[in-house]
Amino acid sequence: MKFESVWTRQLHQQVNPKAFIIDDLDLYTVERTSHLVKIDIRSGIQKWSIKVPDCWGWLTSFNGSVYYLSQDNDLLVIDRITGEIACNRKINIRYPTGYIVPTRSAFVTGGWRGYSDLACYDLGTFQRIWSKATISSKIKKFSIPYLLTEKLLFTIDCARDKIVIVDLITGNTEIEIGLPEKIDYPDLGRSYQVIDGKIVFVTRDGKIFRLSDDFSRLDREDLIVDNIVTTLPFLSGREIIFENDRGCYCLYDLDERKVQWERNIQHNFKHNFRHQQVYACRLTQSYYAIAGALGQIMVVDRDGMKIGRLRSERRITTPLRNIDDLLIYTSTSEIKVVRFFETVE
Repeated sequence: MKFESVWTRQLHQQVNPKAFIIDDLDLYTVERTSHLVKIDIRSGIQKWSIKVPDCWGWLTSFNGSVYYLSQDNDLLVIDRITGEIACNRKINIRYPTGYIVPTRSAFVTGGWRGYSDLACYDLGTFQRIWSKATISSKIKKFSIPYLLTEKLLFTIDCARDKIVIVDLITGNTEIEIGLPEKIDYPDLGRSYQVIDGKIVFVTRDGKIFRLSDDFSRLDREDLIVDNIVTTLPFLSGREIIFENDRGCYCLYDLDERKVQWERNIQHNFKHNFRHQQVYACRLTQSYYAIAGALGQIMVVDRDGMKIGRLRSERRITTPLRNIDDLLIYTSTSEIKVVRFFETVE
């Protein structure tokens, strides 16, 4: 396996993972100068750049538009092709919001660390349509929501440990399901992910739960391992990479029900942080890339043999992405895109 650099872009600050997205073959991120930029993944050419209120907000895309929500609740709706700002308004909420989930005619937002409740606003008038309030001593109230359909919204009521399916039009709760036990960090991309349009949970005692097609139950699948870390580096189809109780990372085949390989990933943190995020992705059917906090990206085959290495000078801060034979990742101050290809022995 060989790598060649395609392009690098210096950001002069740590990348904000909440404001870094890839849509089709374009990359969107906010730089230190508070400019939102659109970059062609294949060439690294900047297509447009616009000024935004800050660089630490939330960025997402939907239906041909890019949405940026600043820390002070300024919402910008931008045309994805031209970069023209179609809307720039402030959401009238007392506390800073943490995220935005747009729909065709409305958007759902919620509180940063739960200070504001889950609420839906009309995209044209910015008037609140509905709000779900939870009285609790817990700081975090609702997880980041996910659109299951045009009318149904998935979230977790953290105060009651319940999965909640909400009607997007009325705000009524349609379905409630108890949250599985031994779940850590009940939020999107942490203890659960969206795989092929399905919500998937992993528990500390080695169980996988998938939300059924009718959203009425969780279907369970047991692994033959115990004591795993639920902040998953990689989960795709019938494969999962997880950290075991010995601090090693394992590729587990769900069909064969066995661990294919086990590798130690070196970290460079000076303090004793127990769970440092490790990112991974499949490069080809036979090869996987795994990145530790040190910045080293290790390439291993399906038998766990180390066959290559790609080194970053700084800690990697966003998940590895494989698009069109290009590996995209960010460090604490730059975006890097490299091309990979198999070598003939």
